[in-house]
Amino acid sequence: LSGGDAAFVPKIMEKVMTHLTKYIPAEGFVHGKDAPTIADLCILVLTQALIPFGATLGEGAAECYGKFPAAVALGERTAAFPAVAEWLTNEHCNLKKPPKAARSGEQPTPAAAPLVVPASTPPVVPAADPPTPTSKPVLHYFDVNGRGELSKLIAAVGGVELECVEYPFAANGASAADKLKAGNMESEHTKAATAMGMEGCGLPIVVHGDHKFYQSFACQCYFASIGPNYPKVTMLQQAVDDMFQGALEDCMGLAAGVILSGGDAAFVPKIMEKVMTHLTKYIPAEGFVHGKDAPTIADLCILVLTQALIPFGATLGEGAAECYGKFPAAVALGERTAAFPAVAEWLTNEHCNLKKPPKAARSGEQPTPAAAPLVVPASTPPVVPAADPPTPTSKPVLHYFDVNGRGELSKLIAAVGGVELECVEYPFAANGASAADKLKAGNMESEHTKAATAMGMEGCGLPIVVHGDHKFYQSFACQCYFASIGPNYPKVTMLQQAVDDMFQGALEDCMGLAAGVILSGGDAA
Repeated sequence: LSGGDAAFVPKIMEKVMTHLTKYIPAEGFVHGKDAPTIADLCILVLTQALIPFGATLGEGAAECYGKFPAAVALGERTAAFPAVAEWLTNEHCNLKKPPKAARSGEQPTPAAAPLVVPASTPPVVPAADPPTPTSKPVLHYFDVNGRGELSKLIAAVGGVELECVEYPFAANGASAADKLKAGNMESEHTKAATAMGMEGCGLPIVVHGDHKFYQSFACQCYFASIGPNYPKVTMLQQAVDDMFQGALEDCMGLAAGVILSGGDAAFVPKIMEKVMTHLTKYIPAEGFVHGKDAPTIADLCILVLTQALIPFGATLGEGAAECYGKFPAAVALGERTAAFPAVAEWLTNEHCNLKKPPKAARSGEQPTPAAAPLVVPASTPPVVPAADPPTPTSKPVLHYFDVNGRGELSKLIAAVGGVELECVEYPFAANGASAADKLKAGNMESEHTKAATAMGMEGCGLPIVVHGDHKFYQSFACQCYFASIGPNYPKVTMLQQAVDDMFQGALEDCMGLAAGVILSGGDAA
């Protein structure tokens, strides 16, 4: 897809699985449930998927996986769980298959087929929930906006008393491939991560009691889940919030690549336009996205997209006014969100970095890590949840390619949860792995892009979920939604969900790098 170097695939697999193995038990599943959760299913995909892992590891697969027998064993246990084992025999399971065109020699046409869940799969009895720690959670991040500020904003809205530990901004690349190419770096934050037992994990990192996890989505969703004042959202509303998070991450990754890896700044307004054109469809003329009395993650993502200096203001430069001028509804929502009392209070805090450069650029001196509490106004009232719209009674429809990729995990989650899912498959087609690659290649016309446009999801990549009148994209949103609506899916605590989210993010890191190698002629050595 993007000319990536296949030699980096075993390196990122080793980096990621070295950390994830710390959470893998000798027997059973990660959270000790009677059924696998997302964490276990991520390990199944990491250890058994052909596309992109088996295909890019090639003859080195045995050596790579041989270093992680606990992960391989967990993958096997997960595959043996009845609902998963049943799904693995389904003709529409693509975990270990190449694209259909490579199987049949013919170009397939989109086909819809139900995901069959064994009727004998019993509901899972949840394990006893361990208590949430009573101590303050600690957020470790750099002294810039980046991927850390959204977590702080969510905590502010939710009334989470949060301790923030900041580190001088330092990075050796934006993408996983860039960082692997540059080699290990030693800095204040890498030394701190190692001391925490999180060696090799990027920031943000959250420590709460004895629990530690990384990955932006995991941190953000965790603070939303524990915030006593955070608005209560339905499963469909949460899916939309997750979609906004993923869209923000797409923009963040590309713009960060301009600052850190010499990417072309001309692509920043292009991806901002592409993303905000779609997100604007969800933005009301007044109030917040879900009609709550307080902003949720979706609104806070728009605040970051429209007001953050790093990386958006810095990379848009003089073109910022023109870019944002095309999206008055998004700009207005960002302003309404900024005016919400808890957010407005946080924006005046000395540790809010939304509109600031790194501390060294502010003071002329290299700062040292400093801990400071996030102050939440005592007057912020709990939010009264809006009436929850009902979840549609029709089957959800998952649109994805005829390969494993980012779609199979959603199917596996649906299988475990007992979700009767309709799958619509499209011939695999792509013009790049990263957002920058796709923008550079230009618009492509294929079966899946034409279908997305027909659904009112023009410019949105797969997977796409349609459930009743509701539509959303972004892998994380689709995966979490199926877990939330699955009647047989194990009940997990907020901390267990954060670990599941971390595994999802780690899988995505590996998936993104390996996808950059597929069909590229990268060096298999």
